[in-house]
Amino acid sequence: MNNYNELEHKDTINSIINDFSDYVKNISPMGLTAEAHLKYATGKTDIILVPFENEDDKYLMMKALGHKAAKENIRRKLEYFTFISEAWMKRFNPDEIPSNKVRVSSYPDKREVLIIMCLHIESRTSLLAALDIKRDSDKRIIELSLEKGFSKIDLKESQILFDFMEGYDGYFMC
Repeated sequence: MNNYNELEHKDTINSIINDFSDYVKNISPMGLTAEAHLKYATGKTDIILVPFENEDDKYLMMKALGHKAAKENIRRKLEYFTFISEAWMKRFNPDEIPSNKVRVSSYPDKREVLIIMCLHIESRTSLLAALDIKRDSDKRIIELSLEKGFSKIDLKESQILFDFMEGYDGYFMC
């Protein structure tokens, strides 16, 4: 039975945005790190810092975290998995899409954003929010703004969410 509720999903991600907005204003200018949030039916949320050196480490860590979450799910029902990370974004015209070798951070018209992906475990429904980061002259974050709202994304569109679910599902296949 699928008990997905889109309003509850949006409330969950909004709560994370509000909590994180307050949190980031009190940390060092470049102190953001990726985080994973595991929200259980009991209302408890585990927050795990996810440091990684490179892309391969990030995806392996997501699989391992999915496996750990599945193991915990036996005692506590996991409802949501949320991944939060700082990123650079740029909108490209179809005729200017670069090769994978060019990093978005090298473009002068890039935007610094906080990416929040929130996955409802049972329905496999994912929401994505990109919050623009505004910094002061000391490089401290002073504002996070959600301009575009939430986008539904397919698991296949996010390697992070896909790898988390692969680790999660893999636990039950052992």
